Amino acid sequence: MKSNTAKDLRSEVASYLAVHNSMVLAVTDGNRPWAAAVFYVHDRSLNLYFLSEDTTRHSSLIMSNRLAAATINEDPDEWQKIRGIQLEGTVTKVSSTVEKVKAMGLYLRKFPFVRDFFISPGKLLSKMAIRGKDVAFSIYRLTPERILYLDNSKGFSHREELRLHNGN
Repeated sequence: MKSNTAKDLRSEVASYLAVHNSMVLAVTDGNRPWAAAVFYVHDRSLNLYFLSEDTTRHSSLIMSNRLAAATINEDPDEWQKIRGIQLEGTVTKVSSTVEKVKAMGLYLRKFPFVRDFFISPGKLLSKMAIRGKDVAFSIYRLTPERILYLDNSKGFSHREELRLHNGN
């Protein structure tokens, strides 16, 4: 089975990321694992950005251990149709104003409904059944170091690896 070139694989991974919305983020607290589903966007360097409340368990754990893994996948009914991404990297809370603006621009283009939260947070929170609660979101960047692209249409458990260094 012919493998993609790194450039082809990078393009295939970027295309896959573009048409999916959520990832399961896995973090740890010592020897206790934790996973959470979050909406994400990605940039040209394949960094993934997500919003999260500062008080969530995964956000708290990120502050003590930046190492993380994530999966993005479909839920097919036949094994031959399984496709997805497994990745590992580091998570950082975005502090740069320039990067926050970039990430929010990407986020609002992909998820325009989030704009309602910033325009009328009470309206969105009431739809989410969260009333009377102050909600503070932060932007996080997951910088992948290693991405495995799984595509069972190319053979059972067919994976191709893309190694990323220094965000490239």
